[in-house]
Amino acid sequence: MQDFFAEIKSRLNIKDVIEYYLSTHLNNNKCVCPFHNDKNASLSIKPSTNTFRCFGCGASGSVIDFVMKLKDIDKFEASKTLSKDFGLDLKFYKTKIPNESIKQYLLRCETNIGKTDYFEKRGLSQETIQKHRLGYDIQKGMVVIPYSGKMNYYQTRSIIDKRFFKPPTNYAGIEPIYNENILSNYKYDQPIFIVESPICAMSIEQYHAHAIATCGGNGIAKLTEIFKNKKVKSRLSFILSFDNDDAGIKFTKELSEFLNKEKVRFITFNISGKFKDPNDCLQRNRDELIKGIESAKYQFYKQTTSYGDLVSAKDIMKMSFPETRWYVDKLFTKGVNLLCGASKSGKSWFVQQLCLAISSGKPMLGEKTLKSSCWYMALEDDQELSQSRLRKMLKGGDVPENFFISYEIYPMDKVDKDKPTLIEYIEKNLKINPNIKVIVIDTFQKVRSSALMKESMFAHDYRDISAFKQLAERFDVCILIVHP
Repeated sequence: MQDFFAEIKSRLNIKDVIEYYLSTHLNNNKCVCPFHNDKNASLSIKPSTNTFRCFGCGASGSVIDFVMKLKDIDKFEASKTLSKDFGLDLKFYKTKIPNESIKQYLLRCETNIGKTDYFEKRGLSQETIQKHRLGYDIQKGMVVIPYSGKMNYYQTRSIIDKRFFKPPTNYAGIEPIYNENILSNYKYDQPIFIVESPICAMSIEQYHAHAIATCGGNGIAKLTEIFKNKKVKSRLSFILSFDNDDAGIKFTKELSEFLNKEKVRFITFNISGKFKDPNDCLQRNRDELIKGIESAKYQFYKQTTSYGDLVSAKDIMKMSFPETRWYVDKLFTKGVNLLCGASKSGKSWFVQQLCLAISSGKPMLGEKTLKSSCWYMALEDDQELSQSRLRKMLKGGDVPENFFISYEIYPMDKVDKDKPTLIEYIEKNLKINPNIKVIVIDTFQKVRSSALMKESMFAHDYRDISAFKQLAERFDVCILIVHP
């Protein structure tokens, strides 16, 4: 049946369909919307995507979506109507209705969830799987996702080819928003994340947040109906975090315009970083997703409340944070670290030995290390001295390929218009070599900025170290500064 839907969308022009059913002519691809009381031409079409959208009520979609909403029928019936009215001569076969109820089906699939590890591979915990009552259809080889605790709607997803399916409308009714019940029962003073898919919503909820999924463009139109209840609308606030693709950009623009019109508190925030969506981020870098969720909440409070960046201690206690990443267990972690000691006390020998241990993944001072690429800025050495020291340390062993050394001095001040500052120099190299996670600056005195007039020693140190702190946070690296 999915092929029938695609064929109808490809063979019919949205302008022809609208003009046919409304018995009107579109002027500049616009007309009065039939879905709400409006005298203005608020409905427009986009020929490049063959879709329609109303700027007044938010209705949008394909030729099938238009007929579904116009005639209040399901997708199957709308497709049959279009085929008949436009002479497409497509043959439709009535979907067989299962003998068991939706709830019976979901309960049966729930008992089989232990026979697949699909959701674990997608990064979901056992607690999340049980909370959302996820299931597995053994006969079809599909995982099953209920849309709410009411167990009255669901979607299935093939574990083989990743295609997903939804039940026939004449069996399950019109598709709701995933986790829609939270909108009417919400009692928390926290924003609700809006994403595209149920598994992305579950990925967010796994880390003490709340989320709903639009499950495509139709879910955005459904929000217009929900917001007719002013009491519900007045106590809701949102963070939009759709997929990082063209469809996600489109959904963000549409929903942002609608929420602005309805005067609902919201912000847009990319919690997925460089990844496709929240679940993709969860699978590839769990810590980044957790950081994204908490950063989004912080920005929401900062932008939408009268108390700026104040967050209640109660909310802070509900937050989840990534585990500390130790490059040498209980000794050096990500962020800025200082190694201080008297002159000629062996600091340079120590940090080179440290880089060798981390880059090879070998213990240091009896503690385990996190194998990572290291960059040692040997600002008081030359290549001959580095070779001599490495030979003594390695004792005939091989030097790790992910250990890099540089010697040129770039001060933190801008002293030459053609030469980068130290921060610019490090940024450029990290972009070229993103695998570098540990940077050692030996020594700080060689690169630090000049003190400002009447600036105290503490203020001077604080200003320079803050610049390194921001750099470390931006690139998620460990910076170790050697300082007398």
